[in-house]
Amino acid sequence: MKISEFQKQQRKWVQTNFNFKKTWRSALEPLAGIVEEYGEYLSSVTKEEHIDALADMGIFLTDVANRIGYNLVEPDLSHPKFQFTYFNETLGELSHCILKMAQGIRQDEPHEITAHKKIEELFRILVSWSYTKYGLSYYSEILFPTWEEIVSKRNWNKERESNA
Repeated sequence: MKISEFQKQQRKWVQTNFNFKKTWRSALEPLAGIVEEYGEYLSSVTKEEHIDALADMGIFLTDVANRIGYNLVEPDLSHPKFQFTYFNETLGELSHCILKMAQGIRQDEPHEITAHKKIEELFRILVSWSYTKYGLSYYSEILFPTWEEIVSKRNWNKERESNA
């Protein structure tokens, strides 16, 4: 699968399950999802838990890209080593851009361009962690299989109806 096809499928799935809106403010929701999954990654014990969190972070990151109108580029598959502090800094910088654009303030700063760069950097970090820790290809062995086999089949509308 190509990243562009994955992004299109993810956007359609979000439209069906979560009333997708292409706005900077709506990008705050999947941004919170990345933070939640990062917490799960840090507290995970098993390889399966780590892989699930890595995949989910990429799915939420793709949702952020969709909501701010950014088309992902084909991935950089090099495997430089990234530390957790770099992930924290990069996620913080992406959060700053999204928050300021959603609030409509500090518009003289290049938030849109910076957000695009930070999304790509976060994907490079996920690629690195997957390879460094498990010797796995992030896209073909973690993200795409988790998407195709698990996440894309979820119907959150059905769950909401059953909880009503």
